[in-house]
Amino acid sequence: MSFSQLSKQRVVGAFVLTAASFWSALGLAQSISRPGVGSGAAAAQGSGWARVIARSSGTATVDLFVDGKPVCHLPCQTLVPAGAHKLVARGALGNSAEQNLYLAADSTSPLLFDVLPPDATIRVATESAETQIYVDGNFVSKGTWQGAIAPGRHTLQLRKPSGQVLQQYLNVTAGMTYSIRDNPAARQTESVPNPTPLTSSGLPGQSISQADPYAGDNQKTTQPATPTGTGTQSPGGLDPTYHGITGAVFAPIMLGGPSTNGFNSTCPATEFGGSCSTGGPRGGAIGVRLGSAYGWIAPEAMVAISLDLSSAGLNLPSDYQIPDDYNGLLAQVAAGTKFMRLGLMAGGGARIATQSQGYRYTFSGTLGLVKRHVYVIPDSFFGSKPSYTAPTMFFDGGVMIGDTPGIKIYAGLFLWVEFVPDMTISRDVTTLGLDPNLVPVSLRTITPYSGTQFMFGPLVGVTFGH
Repeated sequence: MSFSQLSKQRVVGAFVLTAASFWSALGLAQSISRPGVGSGAAAAQGSGWARVIARSSGTATVDLFVDGKPVCHLPCQTLVPAGAHKLVARGALGNSAEQNLYLAADSTSPLLFDVLPPDATIRVATESAETQIYVDGNFVSKGTWQGAIAPGRHTLQLRKPSGQVLQQYLNVTAGMTYSIRDNPAARQTESVPNPTPLTSSGLPGQSISQADPYAGDNQKTTQPATPTGTGTQSPGGLDPTYHGITGAVFAPIMLGGPSTNGFNSTCPATEFGGSCSTGGPRGGAIGVRLGSAYGWIAPEAMVAISLDLSSAGLNLPSDYQIPDDYNGLLAQVAAGTKFMRLGLMAGGGARIATQSQGYRYTFSGTLGLVKRHVYVIPDSFFGSKPSYTAPTMFFDGGVMIGDTPGIKIYAGLFLWVEFVPDMTISRDVTTLGLDPNLVPVSLRTITPYSGTQFMFGPLVGVTFGH
């Protein structure tokens, strides 16, 4: 074999080896390569590849992913093996919906990817600038508001100055914009927008959807429901604004109430030419109520601690001396006796309240029992401390200032009715150094409470919940 023949064989072998390596690299693992031709060129006939020309609807920087692998920055074009593929555009500012496409060999497919931000946008416009806007129970603004919320189900409330509450449930989709206004004529609807479909063309056997007919920002307009009465009803039949745990902490201030002291009907000093004086209870209490609201009514339990002070005076003539009271001690004590009551009250009842925002008018009634210890001053410093248990009723009414649900200021009036048993106390005059047998019985006994007692005055506090 000549040298020239050997050289030709080596050249041919090297060429064959190089071509095989190049072809193997092209087909390795069905990898994706970019064409080296212009944007309008078609794939080579019979190559088994399809051409994709991709662009996005916005200006955000995104990449084209084919079967989970990044390929190129949009806009771009690329070759992919013929067959079924998953294509999606992804970037830091949003993603597109995934397209499942079958790309035929030797086809060219222009694709538009609508890149949507990760959140949805809500725009709210109300008729009144004082209408309060709540999203998922949180106050966000008055009158108008625009903000981003995560995809999923949300609750929108519009609380008008009149007390009317409009409520709507929204199922929002990423990238969508919802424009909402408080049109009372609208019916409550469940807003479930369709995602904006991606567009494609030129793919054999592929169903092609048109671009979404929304505005340029994919705007969707919805309207809240018309409420029944003063609040939109939830699927369970009750407005959730006024359905749930409710309670109050309050302080009644006793400024009035007639005395039930026995001196009012029978004054023992008159038989000696004197007179009697009495003073009704004055004091206060701290109470707590807790219940569950069902619209305008709420069954509640109540407990309270009270403290009040009343008085009685036995005013004898200056020329009369109580037997054995040579120092006048009993006369001085009897002229200014104080009665202090410390009580614990517990009971159950119901509260009714208007269903409105800002101001709610309320009235409640409670029936229960009260246990009281009576301290006769100064006698109880030396003697016993009598007590009694009595049925009682507590009524209050007023206005709650604030939003529901939430903490509100409560101001009003109360009436406390107590059915007190007759309580007669015998004064131990021996502590004063006197002989009980010498002191008239009428001067050493007293009935500080008897019959029905009324106590009333202002009431202040805070309420919470619904």
